[in-house]
Amino acid sequence: MKNKLNILIVHNYYQIKGGEDVVVNNEALMLKKRGHNVFFYERFNKEIVEYGMIKKIKLFLNTIFSIKTYKEIKNIIKKNNIDIVHVHNTLPLISSSVYWASKKMNVPVIQTLHNYRFVCPNAILFRNDNICEDCLNKNILQALKYKCYRNSFIATLSIIITLLLNSFIKSYDKVNAYILLTPFMKDKLHNFLDKKRVFIKPNFVPDEFINKINEHIDGVSIKKDQSYCVYAGRLDKSKGILMLIDMWENIKDLNLYIFGDGPETSTIKEKIKDKTNIKYFGAVSQEILFRYIHYSLAVIFPSKWYECFPMIIVESLALKKIVIIYDNKNINNIIKNGFNGFIFKNSLELRNILNFIKNNNEKYLKICENAYNEYINKYNENKNYDFLINIYYKLMEENNGKI
Repeated sequence: MKNKLNILIVHNYYQIKGGEDVVVNNEALMLKKRGHNVFFYERFNKEIVEYGMIKKIKLFLNTIFSIKTYKEIKNIIKKNNIDIVHVHNTLPLISSSVYWASKKMNVPVIQTLHNYRFVCPNAILFRNDNICEDCLNKNILQALKYKCYRNSFIATLSIIITLLLNSFIKSYDKVNAYILLTPFMKDKLHNFLDKKRVFIKPNFVPDEFINKINEHIDGVSIKKDQSYCVYAGRLDKSKGILMLIDMWENIKDLNLYIFGDGPETSTIKEKIKDKTNIKYFGAVSQEILFRYIHYSLAVIFPSKWYECFPMIIVESLALKKIVIIYDNKNINNIIKNGFNGFIFKNSLELRNILNFIKNNNEKYLKICENAYNEYINKYNENKNYDFLINIYYKLMEENNGKI
């Protein structure tokens, strides 16, 4: 068996860095540390900002199938004797041509799905501040009614055409296997994916994360008298941050610290300008965020959509910190109510949870311990590596006995 692999990671980065980008970098670092040769094929959406009309028309065609990507992927595979191609995001600059190129070169390709894009043009099964499964329950053309992608009929149509054409020409059949982050995602995508080609692998927290914690926290133990909770993430309606601010009207003796940036930044600044118990910090470094989380009472994650596997949750578990989530069918399998965190459905439940953990220090510390143990048992780097590398070997064995 070949011990050290040549791995090509393919990813289209978003304009605003998100958890998906963090996962890609974490996995690459994990593989490099164990001696594998990792190569990248990367594109960045910031390229699009300066596109003129002609380039935008070409972008529409390239989103469906990019000749540029097809040629470049083939060249990389040949030049570096690539053993396996691991794809993350392909939209809009890379396209499904990466699958065709890998197949042409007889190299297995695996796709990690970080969202629901294959069945929902908006990718998050969320519309008008509510869960939306119209495209799942009816057909994907439902998205046109509501201009689900970027609130644009043309942009939404381009995504639908891309998905339908690639389905018609069987681009997705060129993928040897898919990685999904939770069983819930597998259930939602079951009509699109062949169950025999699906693996469930969660995200993880790298060892370097723990080292950073030790460097910047200096081993200070959990305090009993924390006076604030933390929200960290994109400032977007779907993330529930506006709802959380409204709920905080009923929280009088505890502060809310908000970290992040996004389309609702100005709205949030306006909403909290007269509030003494809510403070906005903006986007900060990981080290600073870790320190604030460490000294907080809890991390609150109020997202309303079916979040796939938020990094802030597993990072908080690694920090021995309770996470309080808004009732969410997908991440309920990560946070177990009363065991390693809490789940709330309304402002009254949130207030009761906060009062409970403030006034029951022994139980609070026990739940913090459970949170850390969940990280150790399920989301640590070594276990994640073993799972991922075994997937690679399995696909290579199936692909004409390449090992």
